[in-house]
Amino acid sequence: YCSRSFAPQLASTMSRPTRLAAAAFALLQTAVAGSDIVYIGSAGCDGDDHGCKDQKEAQKVLRAVTVDSKGGLTAVPALDVTQDGMPAWLTTSKNNDCLFVIRPDKDDVLAYQVGADSKLAQPGLTSWSGGHNPVHASVSLDGRFLVVANYDGPDTASKNAGASVASLSIGEGCSLKVVDYKNHTGHSVNPTRQGAAHVHSVYALSNGLIYSCDLGLDMIFTYKLDQEGKLTELHRTQTLAGVGPRHIVQHPHLPVFYVVCEMGEVVLTYRMEEGGALALLQTSTVLSHGFSGEGSKAAELAILPDGSALYVTNRGKKNIITTFAVCPQKGTFTSSTQVEAPAYPRGMTLAEGGAVLLVAGQSKTELWSYTVGAGGRLTRTSFSLTEADGLPPNPATFAVLPEPKASQV
Repeated sequence: YCSRSFAPQLASTMSRPTRLAAAAFALLQTAVAGSDIVYIGSAGCDGDDHGCKDQKEAQKVLRAVTVDSKGGLTAVPALDVTQDGMPAWLTTSKNNDCLFVIRPDKDDVLAYQVGADSKLAQPGLTSWSGGHNPVHASVSLDGRFLVVANYDGPDTASKNAGASVASLSIGEGCSLKVVDYKNHTGHSVNPTRQGAAHVHSVYALSNGLIYSCDLGLDMIFTYKLDQEGKLTELHRTQTLAGVGPRHIVQHPHLPVFYVVCEMGEVVLTYRMEEGGALALLQTSTVLSHGFSGEGSKAAELAILPDGSALYVTNRGKKNIITTFAVCPQKGTFTSSTQVEAPAYPRGMTLAEGGAVLLVAGQSKTELWSYTVGAGGRLTRTSFSLTEADGLPPNPATFAVLPEPKASQV
């Protein structure tokens, strides 16, 4: 069994991967072929990035790029789509035949059918999000429902008017209909960010339950989603006060998931227990040695398909990606390393079956790619894109589609 081998200050080097992990990674790499299509959306300027200037019309355009197994990036303007809202979060249906665009400025979700050539069928269908200012969504494991996190901004709000977790049925042609929603209310210790509930994300995980991070309440909610799409609250897990839980990713093989906390700049590792309860296994910082964290905040996380490494971004004064080596038996971290990221790396995703990591720099409109080596080690490629190359201003979210069926042989 693995043991934790690094102090609260992150170690500077990654531990040598086990032979088993290296062999599994080599097998993964050989299975990857072709190029993924990646749609990219903007979330506008970060509120703490005072030099950033919004370009509201250009930010509404969904842009598309291809990504190959070496991290090569090519804009595909023929696939770009102009719509009339801020596309702050993108996600796809179970079979990648629908693309859902979460639009906080419209309080809605825009749904597109995805063609065999990865083109989006316009004009798309819209539905109320079940609350106010939606910022995140995911699809239930059976593919029948979209669950939506309604943030209910602004950050400085002192009362709630629509913070919720909502369930929407997915119908013919990717149509959506609100089935149920559960409102969140309350506050936590930081009045400038936590004066009210702020539901930041919602996930359908492998045990059939729904987990939601509420940054404003310092709490993780567990819900049951029944066959009709009705939500029942099962459990609340309180985090440390003031850390602001943001996003979740589950280990691919273990009953363990990870929560990145925006304000505390930590990752919380939990074991999933009966009835939706959570047991905290580990708390790990994403701060560089000697850095207080002032002027920075954590953003996104992603895990390799084999579960051997977890990636976390931090943005602001320090723009970095932390790679945590993951113990295959326990799911806890054994060591870590860090690499530079583009300014304000809010968006991050794996592509090409885990062979490539994509990171969006929200501040300067940049897309960087990294190849993923043995043990999850990241190497920045020579490939990148900017607004001049076809990116939307202030990119922040991705939807990865496999190589188009029309081009597969």
